[in-house]
Amino acid sequence: MKKTVLLFYICCFISCNHTNKQQSLSQNQTETTPFAGTFTTYASPKDTLLMISSDWAILFRSYSEELKLWYEPYIVDFNKKDTVKIKDYFYGNGSYADVSRVSPNLKYLILDNITAGYIETGEERILYDNYHCVIIDIENASVVWSGQSDCDGEWDNENRWINPDGEVIFSHSQ
Repeated sequence: MKKTVLLFYICCFISCNHTNKQQSLSQNQTETTPFAGTFTTYASPKDTLLMISSDWAILFRSYSEELKLWYEPYIVDFNKKDTVKIKDYFYGNGSYADVSRVSPNLKYLILDNITAGYIETGEERILYDNYHCVIIDIENASVVWSGQSDCDGEWDNENRWINPDGEVIFSHSQ
């Protein structure tokens, strides 16, 4: 039932968005963050849709105001009008919602996967976080690589993720 309601919501959104995109954007809250660039929040801060391309987006279903992280990412396929949970993604972790690291062929996305929380020791409350990232195969909505030390880097013209040392960390042929 929840999937049906979510699908209905996304379909209605897509229909309205394609009908009058300018009006839709002006009626919603648009913000800029140092991590994600520009994004639009629909309905509430917990429903955040980030465009990857004209065919794909990521929908974050919740947001932690305290930790400043988005949670529960789903791939939205505009062609099929479908929203899909990302296979092998750990949904207990958060993200800065940065979708700027998309491969040149628009098939892969680097998404941060951050473990964050508080440790309480007597009177102190200490924030801890541990930064990881994943490479998501957008079309198949699945994690194809995960790591911690090679999250910095860039995509080359052959759609390979290259770390700052020039090493190939991920290739679509792997």
